[in-house]
Amino acid sequence: MVQLQPAGMPSGTIGGRRQRSSVFFAPLWRASAAQAAWAFAAWATALLVPWWAATALTQAYGVELRWAVQPSLSVALVAVFGLLPLVVSAVALAVLPRWLQPSAELARTASLPARALATPLYLMMAGLPLALLGLHLHTAVAALGLAVGAAGLALVAGRSMVLMLESPGRDRDHARVVVLGLAVLAVAQWVAAVALVLHLPLVAQAAAALALWGGAALVLTTVALRQMPRFAADVLPAQAAWHSRALLAALSLVLMLEAVLSAAQALSGGSLGAAPAIVAAAVEAAACVLLCWLALRWGLRASLQRRAEAHDESGEPVWARAGSQRLLAMGQSGFAWAAVALGLQAVSHLTLALSQGQLSLGAAPTLALGLGAVASLSLALCTREAARAAGQALCATRWDGILAGVLQAGALFAVLGALFPAKATALSLLALQFCGLAALTWALRQRRR
Repeated sequence: MVQLQPAGMPSGTIGGRRQRSSVFFAPLWRASAAQAAWAFAAWATALLVPWWAATALTQAYGVELRWAVQPSLSVALVAVFGLLPLVVSAVALAVLPRWLQPSAELARTASLPARALATPLYLMMAGLPLALLGLHLHTAVAALGLAVGAAGLALVAGRSMVLMLESPGRDRDHARVVVLGLAVLAVAQWVAAVALVLHLPLVAQAAAALALWGGAALVLTTVALRQMPRFAADVLPAQAAWHSRALLAALSLVLMLEAVLSAAQALSGGSLGAAPAIVAAAVEAAACVLLCWLALRWGLRASLQRRAEAHDESGEPVWARAGSQRLLAMGQSGFAWAAVALGLQAVSHLTLALSQGQLSLGAAPTLALGLGAVASLSLALCTREAARAAGQALCATRWDGILAGVLQAGALFAVLGALFPAKATALSLLALQFCGLAALTWALRQRRR
C-alpha cells in the first residue's frame, strides 16, 4: 500500500522561513512526488524548447536536418509525449492523495513521498532524451525512448489506481476519471512506440491524438472542474453533487469521443465519412456551448472585477485579493481555449463533410487544445500547487499573470498560422518565440518556488 505522509513545512524551510533553494535541485527524498514531478517537468522544458526552436528555424530557413522519423510526426510525438506525461503526473500526484482522504482535515496534509515514485519519474525523464536522439538517428532508439517513458507513466497510473482502490473516501468520481486519463496516456505512448518500430506512421499519429484528447486534456479538465469552484464561491454558487457529476460525465464523454474520432481520422489519413463528421460537428458544437456557458458563469470578467469571499483549506481568506482572482482567470482561460478548440473542431468536421473530405481547418483545433487549453490549465494548476506546497497564499503574482498572457499570445499566433497557410511561417515563428519564452521562464521560476 502506498503510504501518505504529512506535507508539513515545505522542503527548504528552516524555522518556517523559506530558503532560496527548492525541489528544482533538492534530492527526491526531501520532496513530495508532485514536487519532484514538477521539477522534472521544468528540466524537460529546458531540454525541449531548444529542440523545438532548432526544428522550427531550420524548417523556416530551408536547412535540412537528418530525420529518422517524418518531421511532422516527430514534432507531434514530442509535443504530446515529451512534456505532457510529466505535467499530467505532477497534477495527478498532487490532487489524488487529498481527494481520496475521508475527511477534510486529513486532506490538508496528505501527500505522496517522492521516493515512493522515484523509479517512474526517472524512467519518464530518461526516455525523453532517448526519444529526441532517436527521431534523428534511428526509429528503434526513438521507440525505446517512448517505451521507457511509457513504462514510467504506467507505473504512475498503477500507483494512482492502487491509491484510489485502497482509499476509505466515498467521492471517487473525479479520481476515477483522472486514473482513466493516465491509463489512456500510458497506453497511447506504448502504441506510438510499437508503431515506430513497425513503421506505421498513421498509427503513431493516431496514438498522439488519442493521448492529447483522451489523456492530457481529460485529466487536466477533470482536475480543474473539481478545484476551481472551491476558490470562486462568489462567482460560481454552490453546486449540488449531481450537477457536478453531470458536468464531469458530459465533458468526459465529449473528450473521449473526440479522442476516438481524432484517432480514427488520423488512421484514415485525415479523412472522415460525411455522416460521422456531421454527428461529430453537432456534438462538438453542443460541447462548445457548454464550455462557453461554464466559462461565463465562472466569469472571466467577474473573476477580475469582483472580490471573492471563498476560503482556502486552512480557513484563511486568500481570494480577497487581486492575485487570487488572477489565478482563477488563468485557469478559466483554459476552459475558454477548450471551447475554442471544440468550436474549431466542429467547423472543421462540418467543412470536411460538405467538401467530401477535401477541406478542413487542419491542425488549428489541435493547436488550440494543446497550446491553449492544456498549457493554460497546466500553468494555473502548477502555480496553485507550488504556492500551496510552499505554504503561501493560493494566488498568482503579477509575473505569473504576465507569463499566462505571453502563453495566450503564443497559442493565438499558432492557431492563426494553421488557419492562414500563406502566413504560416511568420506566425509559427512568432508562436515559437512567445511560447518558448513562457515555457523557459516558467522552468526557471521553479527554482524560486
